[in-house]
Amino acid sequence: MLELAHRLLDRFPDGQLYVDLCGTGRQGRPLTASDALEQLLVSLGVERSRMPADMAGRTTLYRSLLHGRRMLVVLDEALGAAQLRPLIPRGSSCVLATGRQRFSGLAARDGAHVLTMGPLADHDAASLLTSLCGGRLRGQEAAAVRLVRLCGGLPLALRIAAEELSANPAVPLSAIVERFAAACAERESPRNREAALIRLVEWESGTGREAPAPAQMEMADVRTVVLR
Repeated sequence: MLELAHRLLDRFPDGQLYVDLCGTGRQGRPLTASDALEQLLVSLGVERSRMPADMAGRTTLYRSLLHGRRMLVVLDEALGAAQLRPLIPRGSSCVLATGRQRFSGLAARDGAHVLTMGPLADHDAASLLTSLCGGRLRGQEAAAVRLVRLCGGLPLALRIAAEELSANPAVPLSAIVERFAAACAERESPRNREAALIRLVEWESGTGREAPAPAQMEMADVRTVVLR
């Protein structure tokens, strides 16, 4: 998504704003719409001492500051439509958001264009994993292919795998693959596998953050939402 935002730079001469909404739970609890508005307002130059206390006030100020500007607001890992709706500017600015929910109602009520993206093909997933891991996979084609398939072509799962490989250079690749395979055992859905990998990595790292429930992740595809 960030690459797409970079390609759109010339269409939004007044700049871009970015907020990670933490919808997957990997970086902590998901942001509330009010918290996201606070981050956006700070990026727009509002001092915290002058920050409206309630969400209605923040929404009004946010939209007034964007009025007459042409800006791109990039919102990563949205939790759902309720979280996104207050962050949609009016006028010529635009929102580009990703998430794992169905964003019900945004197309009809807010003029959103919703693009559903499926898992990556094996060769694209392998390219992404290789680019993230550098030389860690050199000469390990069979193990790399197995790891890609365990990740189900899901970019987040591939990034989790890459983080594990990079963080444990002394651990044989085969051992990491077996650990991932055990975590994914009997989980046929790629989404359920992804949730299992999140739990495995965060339990081992001691962060103890709770991943989204497997049933929730199974129903949700990776989606990109463009709001006009």
